[in-house]
Amino acid sequence: MSIFDIIGGAEQHPVYQELEASNRDRQYSFLESTVHAALASGKPHLTHDIVRALNYHAIAYLHVAPGQFRHMDVAVMKGKQVSYKPPKAFMIETLMGQMLSRVQNRWQALNAIS
Repeated sequence: MSIFDIIGGAEQHPVYQELEASNRDRQYSFLESTVHAALASGKPHLTHDIVRALNYHAIAYLHVAPGQFRHMDVAVMKGKQVSYKPPKAFMIETLMGQMLSRVQNRWQALNAIS
């Protein structure tokens, strides 16, 4: 069970907001440590594990299954209309791998301005 469920799905609830801010601080700290480690090792990298850990730190206890790729299909609604359908759940890990591979391949060729 998550705090989202406990407070009735109200993300504006003060308890949710406070936990979200704490999670954001932990997520930033984790990301900062990851960047320092990558720079110190001279081998910048981004992996499935890092992405999942960033998600974990962002939504721990706020929602169920933090740090996991979603296992069900979702849609973004605008009113009662579907405004966007993200990729199917079974495609997420493969698509994430493709994106991470592109990042790795371009990391050395690009700089912060490119």
